[in-house]
Amino acid sequence: MRNKTFFVFLIFFFFFGFFSSAVFAQAEEAQWQLRLSRDWGYGMGSDIQGQLTLSLQGNLGQVDRVTYYFNDVQVSEQTEAPFKYSFNTDQFPVGINTMRADVLTRDGKLHTTLPLSYNFLSSKEANKNTALLVGGIIGVTLLITALSFLIASRGQGKNRKSGGMFGLAVCKECGQTFPRSLFGMNIVVGKYERCPHCGKWQVTVPASQSEIAQAYRASQPEPMPKTDSSDKKDELEESRFIDL
Repeated sequence: MRNKTFFVFLIFFFFFGFFSSAVFAQAEEAQWQLRLSRDWGYGMGSDIQGQLTLSLQGNLGQVDRVTYYFNDVQVSEQTEAPFKYSFNTDQFPVGINTMRADVLTRDGKLHTTLPLSYNFLSSKEANKNTALLVGGIIGVTLLITALSFLIASRGQGKNRKSGGMFGLAVCKECGQTFPRSLFGMNIVVGKYERCPHCGKWQVTVPASQSEIAQAYRASQPEPMPKTDSSDKKDELEESRFIDL
């Protein structure tokens, strides 16, 4: 019974020690982490192409030397802070490339960072993906603009009949109406454009029918006072009998 208990106890300590050492080793590796940043070029998810830089994150004051590896082949050794290594993906094979770094500390200990894996694209593939990405963004933008236009067009039919596709605006400065332009700068609250009558720049929104009618009435010249022609005729007839 005693031997059996001792055996179980021994197995427990063996697995506990193995687990603790693995956790400690992982924590020790985590003291320095490898970081990849893009200086210029294409990057989407794990697909990259262009000029990039590998750097080390952690307490660099303890570091004496950093050796960088690509696919387990040494590519650079840095002995001065900040221990960065810049490269172009065209220097390496197209496809999956794994990067890591060996960190030698000032106390003579060697530490290995966790690896990073990225898919290096050729220039042709990167240009193609960039064109597709830009085309997709433009397509989505046009679709959103069209949907916004259709939504905004509801209830603005009267404005469009009297002022074009985007309706009439009433100038805040001179009070006159003018058609809103297709080329006006679209902002959240309206279009930023210039009144063709007074030249003032302002944010415009489609005016309502009542606002358009009010602006139209205000822009009309006041009518001349009317006189009764019959009264003038009587006065002229009476003037014939006045002694001069």
